[in-house]
Amino acid sequence: MILTTTDRLRPAENKRNFMLYKRTVVTLLLMGIVGFSAFAETAGTAENTAPEYETLSKDKEVFVGGYGGPMMIVTSLNGKTVPAVGATGGVILNNFHLGLYGYGTLLDINTDMETLEGYGEGGFFMGYAVASHKVIHPVFGVALGAGSSFSGYYDDDALEGTDLDDDLAFRTFLVVTPQVKADINLTSFMRMSLGVGYRMNFEPWNGGYNEDWSGMTASLEFHFGKFH
Repeated sequence: MILTTTDRLRPAENKRNFMLYKRTVVTLLLMGIVGFSAFAETAGTAENTAPEYETLSKDKEVFVGGYGGPMMIVTSLNGKTVPAVGATGGVILNNFHLGLYGYGTLLDINTDMETLEGYGEGGFFMGYAVASHKVIHPVFGVALGAGSSFSGYYDDDALEGTDLDDDLAFRTFLVVTPQVKADINLTSFMRMSLGVGYRMNFEPWNGGYNEDWSGMTASLEFHFGKFH
C-alpha cells in the first residue's frame, strides 16, 4: 500500500484539530465559570443594595424601659428663691420619655406669728432624648401640671379669742414648664439629670398669667431603672 502525501499529512492535521477542539472546550468552560461567578456576585450585590420596602407603619422593635428617683429643684416663687424636693418616674419608649413628677417646698415659716407659706406642684412630663447611648446627652421636654400655694396660721390654739381666720388660704395654678436637661449615664442602671427651665403659672379664672409665681428653675435628678 502506497501512502499519498495527503494520507501522510492527515494524522498531523487530526492532532492539530484535536488540540484546537480541546483549547476551545477549555476556553468555553473558563468563560462559563467566570460568567457564572460574575452573575452570582452581581445578584448578591443587588440583593444587598435593594431599596427598602416602605410602608406607613414601621415594623421595628420598640425598646421599653423605665425609671424612678428623687428630684431637687431651686426655683423662684413669689419673689423668693427657694429649694424644693420631690420625686419623678416614667417610662422610656425608644427615645421618648413619659412620666410623672411632684415636689413641694416651704417659702416661709414665722414661729412668732405661727404662720407659714408654701407651694406644691405635680403633673406629667414628656421629652425626647438625643443620642441616649452617649455618656452625656440632651433631653428636650415640657412638664404640664397643677400647682398650689398656701399661706396662713398653722396653730389653731394661737388663734383662740381672736378674730383671725384659722384656715389656710390657697391659690391654684395651671403650670407649663419647658425644660432642657443633660442626662449623664453613670452606670447601666443609674443616670444623673441636670436641667434648666422656665415655669409659667396661669390662673385662667383670675386674670391669666401670674408673673409673681412664675420663674426660672434648676433641677437635679437621679434616675434608677432600665435604660437600654
